Amino acid sequence: MDKSVWYITMAFPVPSEAFAAVEINGLIRQGVDVQVKALRSRRSDYDRVSQQQKTAWIPVSHANIHSAVRGFAELLCRPLVAVRLLTYLMAAIWRRPLVLAGCLWWSLRCFELLAEIRCKRPGIVHLYWGHVPAVLGWLILETLPNQKLTTSLSAYDIEMALPISFEVARRANGVRTWSPSNIAALTDQGVPLSNVEMIYQGIDLERFNSTQRTETRKTPGLFTIASRLIPEKGVAEAIRIIAQLSQMGLDVRLQIFGDGPQQSSLEQLATTLGVADRISFCGHVDHAVLARGLAASEFFILHSTHVAERMPNALKEAIASGCYCFTTPTPDVEQLIVDDHLGEILPACNVESGRVDIWVDAIASRIENRSLVDDGDKNLRHQVLRQFDQKHTSHKLAEWWGISPRRCQSTTPRSPRFEIVAQ
Repeated sequence: MDKSVWYITMAFPVPSEAFAAVEINGLIRQGVDVQVKALRSRRSDYDRVSQQQKTAWIPVSHANIHSAVRGFAELLCRPLVAVRLLTYLMAAIWRRPLVLAGCLWWSLRCFELLAEIRCKRPGIVHLYWGHVPAVLGWLILETLPNQKLTTSLSAYDIEMALPISFEVARRANGVRTWSPSNIAALTDQGVPLSNVEMIYQGIDLERFNSTQRTETRKTPGLFTIASRLIPEKGVAEAIRIIAQLSQMGLDVRLQIFGDGPQQSSLEQLATTLGVADRISFCGHVDHAVLARGLAASEFFILHSTHVAERMPNALKEAIASGCYCFTTPTPDVEQLIVDDHLGEILPACNVESGRVDIWVDAIASRIENRSLVDDGDKNLRHQVLRQFDQKHTSHKLAEWWGISPRRCQSTTPRSPRFEIVAQ
């Protein structure tokens, strides 16, 4: 048996999941042997996103046309397990036919990976997402009881609420979650508190800090938003805010980083409101470009109403870049916006009415009373963000798995939750 960590995810790399690339790159740089196993086939934008997220050096395998055949062959070798899995899924999610169909289809890839795990015996199998990948977790628990298995349960996984996710979490060697507010939801589902480890999603703090230091000239009135272009992320509200500020005679502009299904309608909204010349749609970019954009930006805006929003990395990166941030009261966001030196937490606007008056008034007041960031603000940013540095979070993950990173020594050693031992 080797000591590698296999990350099980739906797809990799993904434009809207740069945080996964940051984490895995951080682990590999610390000497952890990580391999990624995706349940989906290779994305059409794989080469472009891989270049942007610097993941070309990461060993990744995807499903392909042969996966269903190999998975079905493994299924035939384990008919009783297959029947139990089918029975479990049918009983648990028969009222959600699309989810059930997805779980059944991807179970073929899970059976293929199960055979590979049985043959190669990685040190740790880690379910990066806890929804559909939990099917593989269940198969491991049923057939390979000595295989070390951990799972992540994010707010998205908790909101999706697949019974198999919590079943696997209750039986796995450990459960990682990304936000303190998720812990109560996990224990409510019977996951032992002693089994839960709260390890934040990290950011490349050095990159955003250094870019902000070398490119310290902020562009007055420049706003940035970095998110998936979906309604829940509030990009339309940000455009309406810019439009109203512009009508007040303020010289404001907005740069939007990210892509998504709402882009065409957002471009049309900017045209309709007469601010198309003030809005820049920059698309999905790599971290270096985003860091430069945030370094030049005076303000960051995130009007998120997403039910699974928890301390978004884009907000952490904006704080690290010296932006003054405006955001909504999503769970645990007060751990980032600790006082009004860093930003303001404002109530979500009525999306249906399109009224954004509260935000417009708060931002206009800030613009009229703006001040330069002083050393006290910089020190506060450092104190808030040092726990989110990917170097720290990656090291904490390795320690949790009982792996000693080769390039980094912890200043506060602790006992691992479980150790990788030969079988």
